[in-house]
Amino acid sequence: MYEAKRERKGGFTFDFKRTQFVAPVAMAQLVVQADACRQSGMHFDVIGPANPKTRGVFEHSNWAHHLSPVNYEPNDRQPLGWLPVARYRTDEELLGLVNRTCEVVLRETDVRRSALHGLEWALNEIADNVFQHADASEGGLVAVTVPKGRRRVQFVVADAGSGIPTTIRTGHPKLLTDLSAIRHALQQGVTRDRSVGAGNGLAGTLRIATAAGGSFTVHSGRALMHADGKNLKPTGKTYSPEAALNGTVVYFEIPVNHEVDLEAVLLQDGIGIADWDYLDTTYQLDQSDVRVIVKDEATSTATRIAGRPVRVKAENLVGAHSDANVVLDFAGIDRVTASFADEVVGKLFASLGPSLFTKRIVIDNITDQLVRGQVGRAMGQRRVEGEERERKRERLELRRRRRQDRRSKGR
Repeated sequence: MYEAKRERKGGFTFDFKRTQFVAPVAMAQLVVQADACRQSGMHFDVIGPANPKTRGVFEHSNWAHHLSPVNYEPNDRQPLGWLPVARYRTDEELLGLVNRTCEVVLRETDVRRSALHGLEWALNEIADNVFQHADASEGGLVAVTVPKGRRRVQFVVADAGSGIPTTIRTGHPKLLTDLSAIRHALQQGVTRDRSVGAGNGLAGTLRIATAAGGSFTVHSGRALMHADGKNLKPTGKTYSPEAALNGTVVYFEIPVNHEVDLEAVLLQDGIGIADWDYLDTTYQLDQSDVRVIVKDEATSTATRIAGRPVRVKAENLVGAHSDANVVLDFAGIDRVTASFADEVVGKLFASLGPSLFTKRIVIDNITDQLVRGQVGRAMGQRRVEGEERERKRERLELRRRRRQDRRSKGR
């Protein structure tokens, strides 16, 4: 791209025929460069991967569309496990993307509430930087992935704007290299203009990622910096002018299956975080029961793969609050397969155990006798497994209390 732009060519073709894997960070960098070149009048053609599976990901995740909007229509459907790459230009569009991200996570993986809150905060802050600092005429891009079986969530935010080094130097002109500019920008309270922002977004996102055992990468201009749970202090590298990125790409990954003490992570440096989150604003957990409309959450009622997001979301909502009931609302459903009923209700019964299931889960609006029979059989077939899971939890809790007692007596 560098040579094409230098030689003032009208455009060129991205050839992905041999591509076997589509990495979100690499694709975001390509799209950002394409956006920057397109602004100068260049156009692009795209040859998709020959591998059918890779081509499907390439097109369904919207990378193809954002590289060549003329030749590829956007995908508005939401595949399992990721949020298709989307462009945002307004606050309303950004809010919609953040909310959809939280829903994807709730439906796809075991997530702790504090981890979801940290993810929500980081995505909001990084994506909002595009409005506040980037001067990006095309807005920003967001891509979210929940890798299967890893219990981690990844997001990429990218823009073809001014870039961090250029922006930060407007307030700190002595930062001569791109690497020193990004290193400085990662410090809490550093911003180009205090009247525009507080300088918390990059610093807070870095702290959340490393404290949770995740990772954080920022690439802008000729510099890239990276940190993770094993290497808490960011390390950096400088690229040649030919490899410079026109804009900014931020990558964030966080494990979501254990708690993150956000106050300890952020407030120690004076970074504020709201005491409410997506679950509060969407489900009002402190005020009422949560109703999960099964027909809206499941793509069908015929398969296990369609039922899994319903069960995972119900489990996450039970774990997010100690008192609110979760209502599985079967309104409008007149048939389910045994597999679907077992995936949603049977496995949920086994996971929670009979006592907690009875206390926290409400099955509502089943009017068809065949559906009622399938759901009832699913719970019956999982009863022994659920009772054993319950006894195991009780044994673990008893051991925990004994350890606490021994520590208390030893003080």
